[in-house]
Amino acid sequence: MENFANKVRDKLPMLLRDIVDKSVSAEDADMLLAGAMATMSATLPNVYGVYDRRRVYPNLYLFVSAEASVGKGRLALCKELVKPIHRELRTQYLVEVEMIKKALEEKGKRTDGIEIRVPQKALFLPANASSTAVYQTLNDNGGRGLIFETEGDTLANMLKQDYGNFSDGLRKAFHHEMVSYMRRKEREWVEIEEPQLSVVLAGTPRQILNLIPDAENGLFSRFMVLRLTLNEMWKNVFATEVGCESDDEVFAEFGRRFFRFYKHLCDLDDEVKFVLTRAQEERFNHHFAQLQAGMIDREGYDMVASVRRLGLISFRLAMILSVLRMEGEEIDCKRQLICSSEDFDVAMEMTKALATHAVEVYHEMGENAENANAQGGVKLTHKRELLSRLENKFALADAIVIGREMSLSERTINSYLREMVAENIVKRVKHGMYEKSI
Repeated sequence: MENFANKVRDKLPMLLRDIVDKSVSAEDADMLLAGAMATMSATLPNVYGVYDRRRVYPNLYLFVSAEASVGKGRLALCKELVKPIHRELRTQYLVEVEMIKKALEEKGKRTDGIEIRVPQKALFLPANASSTAVYQTLNDNGGRGLIFETEGDTLANMLKQDYGNFSDGLRKAFHHEMVSYMRRKEREWVEIEEPQLSVVLAGTPRQILNLIPDAENGLFSRFMVLRLTLNEMWKNVFATEVGCESDDEVFAEFGRRFFRFYKHLCDLDDEVKFVLTRAQEERFNHHFAQLQAGMIDREGYDMVASVRRLGLISFRLAMILSVLRMEGEEIDCKRQLICSSEDFDVAMEMTKALATHAVEVYHEMGENAENANAQGGVKLTHKRELLSRLENKFALADAIVIGREMSLSERTINSYLREMVAENIVKRVKHGMYEKSI
């Protein structure tokens, strides 16, 4: 697989460069860089950009796919980067609970056995709970949060119980679209207007199907995916730097360092708008037009949605890089945060490599989905085949006829068409009439 972290190391902001320098291999460097950026993307307040005429924030989704014992467990080091933020939020929650208890006791009221209802302030969202519990915690924290799990089964077990609701929520949250849920106890309908959710997950190639049983459902294209490969060499498990006990200690110090920068961002008087230069915008559009054309030539239309969302991901990567480059500097809210040439180059290099990883994982998902042991999986070639057999302009009736020849149900055909419209692969011209947009 194509590596990227060591290629861009010298262009990275200092904190990310220091993180990459603690890697033990080229693949580990990729994982730590992508993992650090995805993790910190949940904790960059007062920063936004405008992409495709929509207001967007830095939030990223990442899935690291690797067989057991390959080294994806080192992704957990990235969690240390934001633990101080989580601890501060939990402390604020506990202080608020104690204040309410004290106020009640001063009024002569008992607090033993009484549930004190205050917002559950936290950064980390519970991946082993119901979707309602996740949304509740997200709402309690102003729509901001991070799902971080290095064992894919943790989230997968929850998804098996509540897949439809949570999958829909993840897809919407990626674009900051409103997510709603019902508080069962109070029978209250709650709406999270503009969620800013980040997700960092790791698992085996088969485990990813528990999260995304169909790579064509739109959730897959929202994730940066890294495919790690097995190194057959035994590594020195006792190798450490002089004067350093563990990588946990090193990354904990990185976390304290990032916490200071985070507090600086929190204290800003206003939001900072991130922008590309006109020349960068032109390079950006040219880059992704070429990437999309090449992907269509090699993979057909299957990967178009991933390429298009990689554009948004690339913009967010550049935003994160530009913000982190401000570490130790004063940030002027009255001026736009203009992307540097270094940060732009890094984002382009990363997304170019991420595209190759996405294709590899996509093919693996197709192979695993066809295996009887992959519960809920579907054959990934059906939608591509249906699209290829349709004319540029076609009627719903045409799609149904061709789909039935492929042994597809009418329900499946309609589902495929809705997905193709949502991914801008197909346009609905009028009722019952469609046109390919590519």
